[in-house]
Amino acid sequence: MKRLLELRPVLQFILEYIQWSVGIEEFSDIKIARPTGEMWFHIQCLGKLLVNFDGMTKLLSGEIYATMPLILPSIRLLETRLQNKKILAQIANGHQGEPCYDGSLVRMHLVRRLFLVLLRKRFGNVSDDIKSCCLLDPQFAHGNYLTSAERVSAEQFLVNESMRHAGVEVAEYDPNSSVDVSSKDDDDFTNELLERVKAELKLLFDKCKILEKTKNQTRVREKSKPKNQTKLENPLNWRKSSASDVPLIAPVVRKYFGVVATSVPSERCFSCAGNTITARRNKLTGENVRDIIFLHNSSVDEVDEVPSNG
Repeated sequence: MKRLLELRPVLQFILEYIQWSVGIEEFSDIKIARPTGEMWFHIQCLGKLLVNFDGMTKLLSGEIYATMPLILPSIRLLETRLQNKKILAQIANGHQGEPCYDGSLVRMHLVRRLFLVLLRKRFGNVSDDIKSCCLLDPQFAHGNYLTSAERVSAEQFLVNESMRHAGVEVAEYDPNSSVDVSSKDDDDFTNELLERVKAELKLLFDKCKILEKTKNQTRVREKSKPKNQTKLENPLNWRKSSASDVPLIAPVVRKYFGVVATSVPSERCFSCAGNTITARRNKLTGENVRDIIFLHNSSVDEVDEVPSNG
């Protein structure tokens, strides 16, 4: 669809060409229908709606970023963009006055709402680990993508996971109960370990707040400079330097930052070769494939027919 919009000027030239005498003669055996303004309107609107999904898919490919913490922010960001009733306004302005304007715009907003319903239906109940691991990324530790209840549940999940990695049996989080440890509440060591985990988690969030504050101050100072495209900073570097400060939470970080979101867990969860293949496959975009085929066909030498002995 993006490719079609890019080639629209060329397509329009071809459609004009086949109406000339030379074009009519050249394409006399082919019937080509001219796309209507309504069709172009639909294509532009669908491209605007689907570009968000395309961007998120590339982001979650796992080629240069630890993507498990990106799942929830990506879903919530998609939801926010699809909720925006003005998402098609710029495209619609270019079609005002056309006979198809009102009907097409209503139809495309129905498509937008359908995408939103399907997104919520598919990802309405995200698992606790997906909700929680985004807090381990310093760029999402503020928890803006979580409700207050989800934030409390996510923090408790991280505490429980850290306790499990330390060899302590814990109960699943129950918001109606204040008991965190199921069978060893009376054990001094377990209680001490629990307090250490909570302290480490607080330290982690405090460091993330300081980091975010520093970034905001930098943005204010550089506000007058030309804007560059914002890129996500790889959290693995920051976590590597902070691992010694949070030794009990570090195993949980390694667990979730080592999984590519778009991998098949049973096949590529911890496979370096599988992740490499996935990254290479994701690079085969439509444009690249077409270019590769074109170069191949252009480089193949024509083989002369071998004359028969007869």
